[in-house]
Amino acid sequence: MTIHTEFVEAGGMSFEVDMCGEGDQLAICLHGFPEHSFSWRYQLPLLARLGYRVWAPNQRGYGKSSRPEGVENYHIDKLVEDIGLLFDASGAKELTILAHDWGAVIAWAFAIRKTRPLANLIIMNVPHPAAAALQGFSFAQLRRSWYILFFQIPWLPEAALGRHAAKGVGDAIFNSSCDPKMFPDEVLDVYRNNAAQPGALTAMINYYRSLVRSGAIRELGKPDVAKITTPTLMIWGEEDVALGKELTFDTDKFVNSLTVRYLPGVSHWVQQEAPETVNAMIEAYLTGKNVPQASPVRLMKAATTQGFGPTAKLVIRNTKKPSIGPDDVLVEVCSSSVNPKDWKLNKNLSSVIPPLPFYSKPFLIGDDLAGVVVKRGEKVKNFEVGDEVYGMDMRLRTAACAEFAKIDQKCIAHKPSNLSFSEAASAPLAALTALQALQIGRVKEGSKVLVIGASGGVGTFAVQIAKAMGAKVTGVCSGRNTALVTKIGADAVFDYTREDYIGGTNDFDMVFDATSYESLSSCSSLMNNQGIFVSTGGNGKAIFESYWAQIVRSKQNAKNVWVNPNTLDLEILKAYFEQGLIKPIIDSEFPFEELDQAYARSRTGRAVGKIVINIGQAKV
Repeated sequence: MTIHTEFVEAGGMSFEVDMCGEGDQLAICLHGFPEHSFSWRYQLPLLARLGYRVWAPNQRGYGKSSRPEGVENYHIDKLVEDIGLLFDASGAKELTILAHDWGAVIAWAFAIRKTRPLANLIIMNVPHPAAAALQGFSFAQLRRSWYILFFQIPWLPEAALGRHAAKGVGDAIFNSSCDPKMFPDEVLDVYRNNAAQPGALTAMINYYRSLVRSGAIRELGKPDVAKITTPTLMIWGEEDVALGKELTFDTDKFVNSLTVRYLPGVSHWVQQEAPETVNAMIEAYLTGKNVPQASPVRLMKAATTQGFGPTAKLVIRNTKKPSIGPDDVLVEVCSSSVNPKDWKLNKNLSSVIPPLPFYSKPFLIGDDLAGVVVKRGEKVKNFEVGDEVYGMDMRLRTAACAEFAKIDQKCIAHKPSNLSFSEAASAPLAALTALQALQIGRVKEGSKVLVIGASGGVGTFAVQIAKAMGAKVTGVCSGRNTALVTKIGADAVFDYTREDYIGGTNDFDMVFDATSYESLSSCSSLMNNQGIFVSTGGNGKAIFESYWAQIVRSKQNAKNVWVNPNTLDLEILKAYFEQGLIKPIIDSEFPFEELDQAYARSRTGRAVGKIVINIGQAKV
């Protein structure tokens, strides 16, 4: 069936409408935010084949439809009446509404108010207002929905979403989907271009502004007015980042004839992300057949947080396996490891940052991984299914501490043949940080290097790698770890509990602070005139002084190392491992179920070497 576009005049407004099919039964498909009539591209031909004349209008403010100015022109009363007037303009005898997101808010109101006779109602991923009110809004749900309040601010939401030709609109859809391959650039460009039109984002966001300011949703949520007699099918993607499944649970109290189908592993964008499943449900429902259940989805276990702020807890939850892009591989993770970044940054961000509108998925924890490739993108060149790999992905929301993880091919290398998965997983972030710090410090044969924090995860690798480069290495650690630091290659060791190494004078070519406690000024006397101080960047003073050193061009220099995962450096480390020049120092290993204990061990600051989390055994 061919889809064509016409303009329909109704109530003094002009609506751009995608049309398909013929007949006296009209099916109107209502899109949501920040979508477009294009979001119904998979459903229009189906409905036409079932005998419907199908209209998918761009609602007021969207596409090339009329775009009146002012919040008052986006009141729910006007939005509902638009649909009634479109039905009148069609001349059809019977009306069925299919609606998603904001379209579903309008459709619920249309049915509750009995604006026009309605034969069938199909709702996707928006709860009945009274059912949602009856469930109440938990703190977790309020945190999910915070963007509604953000949208009340003048101009700022438009600025945030509209930058770079409305790139944020496409990102919002792509990043909250569970199957990104259903949203290639040519699809996202439709939504970006729609939002980038002059005044479009303001009109789209005015839906939210009017909803809150008018209080209309409270009226619709009153139990005594919210009853619906129209036969209703509710389709719900369970991985919706903005609306929890629990909001649907009391819908049958307000809808006399209700059928509900949940789609596990599917996001908010149900009709676009799982069109075959959704279409099968729609066809069965409209033809009077039993509506099929969605096929079960094999979920994976992954580490994330539960709760908010300082009371947030680490939990292991079931979630959908990640979908990979053309440059990614999917790794069945055997082991991961704990880095201070995980609990200083990732866990805290996860517990305090609310989701952006339709943007954030749950934070999944962990940077390092070692495992087996089980799937590869079409542009992946050097890795095959079954390859044993190790690597890391340095993102704010990471996902390595899970049964499966996707990772860009540029962030992994083949696992060193002489290391177990546990040993390999301990290496990427710590060993790459150490290697890249020493590269910044221009360490070579004969260089004199001081490593502060020599018994920690990064420090133990720094001592060994510096020795492999031919340097003379001095380590700094507590007395209980001096034997270990000497054993792994240090030529000398300072016990900071017994001697003030900072107050002394020395001529090191490089000082590497793996603890992030020191700075160029505190360590200046330890270096020669051309010495380089390198920090892991957790100390604000060290960061400032590294930039100041560039400005004043002092003889002594200061740099921060920001780890960059890349295959070349991982291959350098692989060669060091296989030649026996370096080896992982493992403080402790924990099973996945004892993740909290692994984090607690890291927080003590007393770990010697790395803390490993063993997740599973690869089946490939």
